[in-house]
Amino acid sequence: MPIKQASKTVDRTVGLGDLTAGLRTPVLDGPVILPLSSCVKVPLYGQSQSSAPSLGTANVGGDSRVLIGRSFWPMPAYGTAEIGYRRRGGFANQIIYSGEIGNTIAKLVDAQVRIAGENSRIDPSLVNLGFCLGLKIAEISLTVDVIHTISGRNTAKRTYLAAGVAHSC
Repeated sequence: MPIKQASKTVDRTVGLGDLTAGLRTPVLDGPVILPLSSCVKVPLYGQSQSSAPSLGTANVGGDSRVLIGRSFWPMPAYGTAEIGYRRRGGFANQIIYSGEIGNTIAKLVDAQVRIAGENSRIDPSLVNLGFCLGLKIAEISLTVDVIHTISGRNTAKRTYLAAGVAHSC
């Protein structure tokens, strides 16, 4: 469940985004892995909270995906790809896809490059290019993502910044 901020002219909304929950199961597990994934998105808000921008769609939706991944061990690198179908209540359904490559540098820094897109028959495609750097300090991982919209219509073409903290036992 993301914490979001949405702005429109002088109006601004900050709060929790829609709840997303999913499952993933392996189909093939070997040098190449092939899992299936599915999730549902449940709205936390009605159609409009006020005149301010909404933090969710107010519609139930979900997606199903086929993923494929490969480790390049002994080199600490990997590659993944996915394709799927997203059902968007109240909006045009989409074909979704992505590809990612990543590498660990000196057992401390993780680096990834990712391209992801969405396409429907009604709306033109949206394509994002992202870069992520992660730093491992004992059981704590800090990440910074930079995601740039390289093509799309009816969307803000800008660069987004995300940060994360994770703890592993």
